Amino acid sequence: MASSNQVTQNGNTTLNWVLSGGISNHEVVVVELDNTTPNTGVQISNVRGFISPNRYSFDITVAGPDAVAFRINSTGV
Repeated sequence: MASSNQVTQNGNTTLNWVLSGGISNHEVVVVELDNTTPNTGVQISNVRGFISPNRYSFDITVAGPDAVAFRINSTGV
């Protein structure tokens, strides 16, 4: 299981994130929203899994004008 600290990303931006550490080959990566507004959300795309060294790389797009605070988490399934 791996997780990030809280991240704040400005509205209408796309950034690439890499999550690593303790990831197995059967995991789900989620974005846990800490702060958002009714007109702003996030979309995960371009997910790439690298089992060795254990990490995921993916793009997060903030859809809407406001900044969003979130954490990136993975959990075994």
